[in-house]
Amino acid sequence: MPVVSTAGGPMAGVRVLDFSQAWAGPLCTRTLADLGADVLKVESRSVVDVSRTLGPFLGEPGPDSSGYFLEWNRGKRSISIDLKSRDGRDAAVELAKSADVVVENFAPGVMDRLEIGYPKLREVKPDLIMLSISGFGSTGPASRHVAFGQQIEAVSGLMSLMTYEDGHPTKTGISWSDPLAGFFGALTVLAALESRDATGHGEWIEVSMLEASLATMLKPFALRACGSSPADSFKGGHHPDFAPFGVFATAGENSWLAIECRTDDEWGALADLAGHGWGTDQRFSSRRWRVANRRLLHAEVETWTRSRDSEGLAAALQGVGVPAHALSAIDDLLDDAHLAERRFWIDTDHPVVGRFKTAGTGIPIDADVRDRLLAPPLLGSSAGWEQTA
Repeated sequence: MPVVSTAGGPMAGVRVLDFSQAWAGPLCTRTLADLGADVLKVESRSVVDVSRTLGPFLGEPGPDSSGYFLEWNRGKRSISIDLKSRDGRDAAVELAKSADVVVENFAPGVMDRLEIGYPKLREVKPDLIMLSISGFGSTGPASRHVAFGQQIEAVSGLMSLMTYEDGHPTKTGISWSDPLAGFFGALTVLAALESRDATGHGEWIEVSMLEASLATMLKPFALRACGSSPADSFKGGHHPDFAPFGVFATAGENSWLAIECRTDDEWGALADLAGHGWGTDQRFSSRRWRVANRRLLHAEVETWTRSRDSEGLAAALQGVGVPAHALSAIDDLLDDAHLAERRFWIDTDHPVVGRFKTAGTGIPIDADVRDRLLAPPLLGSSAGWEQTA
């Protein structure tokens, strides 16, 4: 069931002043907007959110048509303020008087140097909550290091777990630390608002991309604590405890099937369906032996899958209780019947690029709220907030 039952959403009436750029910060504030917060994005016409400058573009290139910006900034308004000027900084302070939350993801210390850091804003709004998102946090030897997604994946150890069979590391397809930090940031803001309601006090809080990544990497730490090598356990995309577990080629060009057998029953069902006598093969007779003989087992399974259609074989395996799915391309997902019935995609009408889809937030949202979400804002298209007593 949706977490929202009113047209305004659970965060209706909460005002968020958004100084963030790129991905992690804007995803945080987009999530808050999806939940009903009034998010005012602060930009400058001379220094715009960097994602406005990045292609690809929907239609003619420009600051209001970047695909990245459109995806990460649904539900917000935009005001243009030059933070390098005294008048601009004074205007930002005035806006903070009416805000409940301020979000920023500049390098640590930038907001203070601009004289709009938490100590200054707290003077004008004592119960203000301020969230800072950065690569490594504001303290510690690495706090001043330049941080982007690939670097965080390298430092966090995530990249060491994503290796080919020969041990050569690679990165995730989407710089996973950015969205993790964004969602952790939104969760942290919600907790801080609850605390403020109970105590009447605001606070400064921070989320580090490194720590957000590490907080989700529990399995390799569990392996390490038990004396196993996480890097060896995950090499080549394998699972340390189960086999067959992986992605197998199927008939057709660039066609693949993901299969995982976690129990003897699932393995027995796959073996019976394949009909190759694997169920009585002593080399595969237990989970331990299947993992020990993974290389041989995977080769035999892929010989079987290569001559079969991925969708048909996935359906057959699912029918006997084996977790299996054909791999989807991103283009396939936009017309996926399951996601359509779940109303995951959010259609948006934009004054520059027209109608387009953005990904849902992953949090169930009432249909009335979804239908009222604002399109990503045109640069500097809002006047700001009226002041409140």
